[in-house]
Amino acid sequence: METLDRQTETTSSRIAALAHLHAKYDCLNTILWLTDRSNGREQLLSSYQVGDPNIHEALVGAVVDIPRRGSKGDLADVLERVQSKIAHAVTATQRVTPIVLYPTIRAPTQSVSDPSILGVIVLHRDVEIGDPEAEEIASHISNIVEFTRLNRLATCVTNAQAFLSRTSKDVPKFLNEIGFFMLSQLNSSRCMYVNVNRAQDWLEIEGDHLEQLGIRAAHRDFAIEECGVAAPGEVRQVGLKFQECGSSEPAILVPLPQAGYAVRPVPFAKHNDFYRSLPRQNADDIKIIFFEKVVAGYLQNRFSEADVAIANAIFGFVGKYIESIIFESNTNEVISHLDTEDMVQDDADSILKILSGITRKFNSVTILRVGGFERSIYFDKVSATHRMPGLEDYLKKVRTTYFQKYYESRAGNGNNNHPYFGVDGIDGRTVIEVHFPRYSSESRLYLVELDGEVISESALRSLISLFSDLYSRVMREENIRERGSYLMQVRHAVIHHFSAANRSLKSIRPLWERGQRDKDYWLDLLNDPLIGSDLARTISSLGQASLIIENGRFMIGELESSALNRKPYRIAELINSTLDVLKYNRDDKRIGVISKISGPPPKSMRGDGPLLSIALMNLFDNAIKYSPHFAKIRWRLDYLPDRYRLSISSVGDKLDPNARMMLFQEGYRGFQSDRLNRRHGTGLGLPVAYRILKAHSPTAQLSFEPFDFDAELEGAGNTFFFEMPFFSGSSARAAAEADVRD
Repeated sequence: METLDRQTETTSSRIAALAHLHAKYDCLNTILWLTDRSNGREQLLSSYQVGDPNIHEALVGAVVDIPRRGSKGDLADVLERVQSKIAHAVTATQRVTPIVLYPTIRAPTQSVSDPSILGVIVLHRDVEIGDPEAEEIASHISNIVEFTRLNRLATCVTNAQAFLSRTSKDVPKFLNEIGFFMLSQLNSSRCMYVNVNRAQDWLEIEGDHLEQLGIRAAHRDFAIEECGVAAPGEVRQVGLKFQECGSSEPAILVPLPQAGYAVRPVPFAKHNDFYRSLPRQNADDIKIIFFEKVVAGYLQNRFSEADVAIANAIFGFVGKYIESIIFESNTNEVISHLDTEDMVQDDADSILKILSGITRKFNSVTILRVGGFERSIYFDKVSATHRMPGLEDYLKKVRTTYFQKYYESRAGNGNNNHPYFGVDGIDGRTVIEVHFPRYSSESRLYLVELDGEVISESALRSLISLFSDLYSRVMREENIRERGSYLMQVRHAVIHHFSAANRSLKSIRPLWERGQRDKDYWLDLLNDPLIGSDLARTISSLGQASLIIENGRFMIGELESSALNRKPYRIAELINSTLDVLKYNRDDKRIGVISKISGPPPKSMRGDGPLLSIALMNLFDNAIKYSPHFAKIRWRLDYLPDRYRLSISSVGDKLDPNARMMLFQEGYRGFQSDRLNRRHGTGLGLPVAYRILKAHSPTAQLSFEPFDFDAELEGAGNTFFFEMPFFSGSSARAAAEADVRD
């Protein structure tokens, strides 16, 4: 290959320069020692030799440490160490003449510990050299060394850029190709790599041609020995200590660091805030090792400082390229599964399958159903890939630290269009938390166990992309189901009310037609209470149908606090108006109404009157609907200093306090003990009332209490109640101040 040819040229040019010096001064041996700092220490390495082949063996792999700056060592000490390496081949009559090489772009100094020292040429001959021309030849050799290093580096980078333009974008195949390519650039004969995103095993590249590459498991057990102190992610010299032979072989370790995050415990947050809360830390998920360096004529089997510089230069931009194709690969992995798989939001095995395609660091998934109302929170396991020790203790903690606050806030009303992400520890393991808020009071909690405490940015963004996309799909599916469920319930309920209205109008129509012909008969009809009752029944049925349709509007769409049209209103007037609309419903079951008001009303209140009327309509309609015939209902309005409390009590079957969450879920309907006169419904009334009240104020919490016996109502039953600030919303304080000024 071209690089091998250039490496041969490098070796040949250096040996040729040494041979010229060797012949000119009739030396017994001429040896070039080059300075190297690749393992964290400054050393002289025996590099090239011309002359007596008998000392060749003594020079192979020879290394002389250069004293650190400020030590007592000087040039004489270093040269004495150099001479000791080949003492057996130098007789007493032979002289050793050193010539120190300096980079041509720097002024020479006499301290060998100075980083500018390029190397030393050692001449062995019988007489001392006094010819200044030797210094000129040495300077020429310095130029050759520097030029060949720079030329080799530039050539390798150029070759790498050309190579990347035609390489594969498949990550495993790319690692094979780049590893094979770099063998020739580093004059290495073997290469192996590990990608912990795919497996924990090291793989060795096999093949003599780029088109016929293969891999095999690196079956030999080995340990990586650091040669010095190195920064994380730094390309460096290491030793490979193979267990089978016990020896340590020089190698270059190339980590391919990817931008990443240190996964530390952080609270739940939206994905952008979640990213910002995690500290940055590179992830070394991919490592490549090159070993068994072979260069003809070179005295070392270890990699040089120039080799490390080449690996640094090439993998500096190759690393970014790998990072981009990994992110593209992960994105395609997520998309391909979501496009082909059925909805997997409740299938832990399917989710882990997708995540494992991103990185094997994700090793388990647990899915929990979460429900909450006020301070009552429950967890049910939906599915899990593995048993998670410590889960119960974690759930106790997260119930208090997150979910109680979640259900007490507006978030608990389901007004969300994004999932929440967090990190916590469970029994010493790192777990990424994902919370899916839902329109109903029930939501999902996903716990993804992570192997390690660092994750690449690509893997984390792919996880967030997966769950964000999955959440969007879940919400779309839920919307479709809600719409379908609503339409089916509305169909039955509206048909019932329209049929009732139609029956009433049919009974009136013949009388109406006769009244058109006989005015006296028409006047008599106007005073007939039965006609008035039929008309009231018609109005009530049409009103109920309208209410059902209006309720569905809130269940299908969002009800945002900012969208409310807050104006002055009187709650007592809204209550009386609601009861007037429901007069037929009350009269039909002979329901009596008891009303009580305590405390002075405020000068004014602000809220969305039409929406509050719908909430009141649902609450009173429920009280009437689930009361037996000839029963009584009681509403009580208490004006407090800054808010009012409305409670509506009715007799009937006592509700189970543990069923609070179910009552406020769409479609749930309570038991009607009056089986002969059951009323149609949609199960939307209480959820709609709940949303309207919460949209006005987070403190307007709708709840209920069962009671055993009430003397005034003459039975056991339930009381639904809520408290509402006089001035709700973000402008409440300003409105209150304006009211005081008025």
